[in-house]
Amino acid sequence: MIKNLCPAAIAMFAVASSLVAQTGNQVTIPPHNNVYNGFSRGYSFTAGGDFFIQDTELPLDAQQVGDTAGVRISVNGTEVFYSVGNAAAIMTPPAPIQIFTGDLVEVVGNWSPATTGNFSAHNSYGLSGPFATTIEGVATNLDRAGVQWDIGDPGYATAGSFNGLTGSLGRVWIYTTPPAGLFASFSASPSTGASPLSVTFTDTSFTSDPGGVTSWAWDFDGDGVIDSTNSTDTFVYPACGSYDVTLTVTDATHPTSTTTVVGAVVVDQVVADFTVAEIAPGTGLWQFTDTSAPTPTSWAWDFDGDGTVDDTNQNPVYFDPSLSPILSLPTCTLTVTGQGGCFSDTLVRSVSATGYGVANGPMGGGNGTAGTPAVGTYWDISVGVAEGLTINGAECGVYGFAGTADVRIYITPGTHVGNEGNANAWTLAGEGTVTFTGTGTVGAPEFGTVALNQPFYLPAGDYGVAFYQIDQAGGPMQVSYTNGPANAPYGNADLTIHPNGVGCSSVSELGPCAFQPRLWNGRLLYETCTLSSNASAGTYSNGCANSAGVVPSMSVASLPQLGTNYDLDVDTGLAAPSAVVIAIGTSKDIYNGLPLPLDLAILGAPGCNLATSADATSLLIAAPGPGNIWSFAVPNNPALTCFTFYQQAAVLDIPANAFGFVLSNATAAVVGN
Repeated sequence: MIKNLCPAAIAMFAVASSLVAQTGNQVTIPPHNNVYNGFSRGYSFTAGGDFFIQDTELPLDAQQVGDTAGVRISVNGTEVFYSVGNAAAIMTPPAPIQIFTGDLVEVVGNWSPATTGNFSAHNSYGLSGPFATTIEGVATNLDRAGVQWDIGDPGYATAGSFNGLTGSLGRVWIYTTPPAGLFASFSASPSTGASPLSVTFTDTSFTSDPGGVTSWAWDFDGDGVIDSTNSTDTFVYPACGSYDVTLTVTDATHPTSTTTVVGAVVVDQVVADFTVAEIAPGTGLWQFTDTSAPTPTSWAWDFDGDGTVDDTNQNPVYFDPSLSPILSLPTCTLTVTGQGGCFSDTLVRSVSATGYGVANGPMGGGNGTAGTPAVGTYWDISVGVAEGLTINGAECGVYGFAGTADVRIYITPGTHVGNEGNANAWTLAGEGTVTFTGTGTVGAPEFGTVALNQPFYLPAGDYGVAFYQIDQAGGPMQVSYTNGPANAPYGNADLTIHPNGVGCSSVSELGPCAFQPRLWNGRLLYETCTLSSNASAGTYSNGCANSAGVVPSMSVASLPQLGTNYDLDVDTGLAAPSAVVIAIGTSKDIYNGLPLPLDLAILGAPGCNLATSADATSLLIAAPGPGNIWSFAVPNNPALTCFTFYQQAAVLDIPANAFGFVLSNATAAVVGN
């Protein structure tokens, strides 16, 4: 038997097998370019015509001694062929795979070692997609696709996958033939919904007989009784349940063809979901709102993961005795029952919420970037709410990491693009810590909640973000991300995550891009002053380097609450004392008729951008290092609640430029009560 052959003999057998003539026409794929060892790779395409996939073959370029071959084919997201552990490179489906015009087809394959894991695949890489080829005479583009696991390992079923991207294609040959014969198929619209559900069925059968299909026999509810003999018809499902649908067709040439789709129509299947929002700041009261669809008939809530039902109302209120501004429930379970009682669904997830706002990025995982000890991602956000908002927490994902990590969030005005790897372009806006248990996987990352040590405010506008997680023990960490698309928007009208630019990941803090496009997995927790009345402050624009190559900084020492002092800590970055002029303004958009930010190259300080209107100024003599406190007394007048003003420091530094001053980062402050 093959399993008793020595590795060299197995390799010779594989080579000999690859010389066997295949059934069908080989689809041209890119030539071998290099070997990629890791996850499984391949390509995807949208079928431009009808055809059959008869055979598959794995090129030998990436094969290593002892390897076995594997291939996986999916059509419209459903796996239709999976064969692994093959000594030979040829893998033939048990029956030809029928492909219809418009189908999205994914072909993934690789060589696997005798002992597989999630990152053990050996891939032959070709040129980057899209790659132009033809399938049965129809022009077709092959795009990058893959599974974030070695498909030779059974664990691949839990992993994420992707398709339709640019980048190197994994090489797998498919052999196709033109369609011939009679093959029954149909579409159902809608295929799920609430009862009574009216579904329209349309025949999509293929026949090579010029006369076409001549008769149809439909069994819509799986009871063995013919319900219709029309090519297209509508059937009403009065009650909940899962229904099998059978279509039998005939033509004048071929044998009768029958197809049965199990569970083709599902009625009253409920999907559990919910949202969480703070009722009022400081009360510890959190509103849970059921968003399950269709609307269930019963609810069972277990807020604390102890297995006991805590509430059976549809939209309960939960009391958090810690009175924390961020609610964190490691495990919360909602079980719902659908109309008619045929279906129930249970949603188990960690809950992270903050007063009044959560902006989600993509949360599905799918991949990870490793770094020691710091790893993170660059991306963009857009603050759309006119009054600006305060970010007071975040939820971030990892997989396979158990321990405590520091989280640091850096901000740069505009976009991250072009600023990756340039530490001087970034200002630390917020930081905190998060603990992970190590239970996350590539396809199901573990998310942890970060309450920032001090929330930070961002005025309306666009910003680049550098989000870093640093293992406190100094070890490696895999941070969860999702592959593109590069311009996918997430979030909401208040706060949009990744509205422009190409996200990327970095394996060192504020280091250069290592991989792109990469989308951060996580959510930002925020609030607005109109709803919370909380004081806040934060950086919104960068400064410029002084004669020592250091950017002067202003950091928030205390928040601008009514009747208290708003304090900023100024560090000039110089080795000697220096005069500092603090500019205070009411606008970040215009000053004396000139648009802001304004490049002070006109005054001899190129690259120094004035970011606030200098409506008032204050003088401070600053010693070297931090600890130089500038204070502003906030009047105890409730009418000033949510008033926003801006600050920036001009540091006297004669050698730096012809102007003799350099600028710090600019901060914005929101008065709270």
